[in-house]
Amino acid sequence: MRAILDEDHVMAVEPPESRHAVAMQIDSVRLLVDRLAETVGFAGDGACSAGINTVDAARTVLEAALGALTDRLCDSDATAAEHVRQLSARDEFRQAQVMLQEAVSRRRADAMSYVRTAINNLRQIGTVAELVSKAPSEAAGLGFGRILMSKISDARWIARSAYAGGDEELADAMVDVGNRAPRVIDARLIEYELVRQRKSLLVGDVQHNDRVHPELVRLVKPEAYVVAPIIAKGSVVGFIHADTGPDGNQVDEFDRDLLDAFSTGLSIALESLYYREQLDRIRRQMDGLGSLGSCILGESIHDPVETDAGLLQPSTGSSMNSAGGVLDRLTRREVEVLMHMANGETNRRIAARLFVSEATVKAHVKHILRKLDAANRAEAVSRYFRAG
Repeated sequence: MRAILDEDHVMAVEPPESRHAVAMQIDSVRLLVDRLAETVGFAGDGACSAGINTVDAARTVLEAALGALTDRLCDSDATAAEHVRQLSARDEFRQAQVMLQEAVSRRRADAMSYVRTAINNLRQIGTVAELVSKAPSEAAGLGFGRILMSKISDARWIARSAYAGGDEELADAMVDVGNRAPRVIDARLIEYELVRQRKSLLVGDVQHNDRVHPELVRLVKPEAYVVAPIIAKGSVVGFIHADTGPDGNQVDEFDRDLLDAFSTGLSIALESLYYREQLDRIRRQMDGLGSLGSCILGESIHDPVETDAGLLQPSTGSSMNSAGGVLDRLTRREVEVLMHMANGETNRRIAARLFVSEATVKAHVKHILRKLDAANRAEAVSRYFRAG
């Protein structure tokens, strides 16, 4: 399934054949274990081959089989015919190890190329809203069957766009369920760890995990999924979830790393578009109101994050690193709060976005005004813009 963009776009990402090659090797390991279970000593373990659905599981079983065969070859009571069968089985398992590793290595090399292509595609998109709409189909080119992109708004996880192969009805349902049943991001939700640690996760045994989104899990029925944070201006502003779909093997640690690399590129493209749209919006306000101060206080830009895709929230970023002078007096958290103030956010909204209490935000604002020698919020924001 190609992620179609427009006629001037570079060739879109295709699902990598190397992923299919890895799946075939995992299937081969299953068949090998079933065929040689008695020779290896796995007889009676009916769940052995059924549990081989990831690269790591296949590797573990192959190592266990080789260890068991080594022990059996040391058995002096075995007949010559048994030794021959065990030697032959050992060779087959070793060959399976090599072929699996070769398939994994090819997939790793191919996948990084696909990530670069997908990110280049994202960089050519012109608006935040369009980027949010098309990002899931680009991620599908990395071999994922179902992808959901979400935003964080007032500490809630809200779905924005999805891809489900050719099943547009399912994709629409994923977004609909994510919107109708938004989850508060707290310690009861596994995605809370992404906000705290800013690290991608591999979530297994989903059907028995009480920290997942129950409505989405009932709809999609994944066995496992990977999820990566979308980070812009120093804060986690959203998530991207993915699994292989009903016809593929389970996602694994490499899928987690793959989605993480894609999410990093997506975050950069998203932040770049946000700044471009923000500057355009400010220019329009300046043309209409005649001064930067009026622009800062104008109602139409109080909450720019809710226009278009509603994904970005202000926090620390590269623009702050270059501000120098005035802003060097502030701590990193105070700079983050000041950027929220510059977007016209109230203390209550800032507290919700930063997962802190409103009293903490008030204390930060007080310190900011004192350090910048500003009489009020508007004056502090004005100094922030002049410093940038």
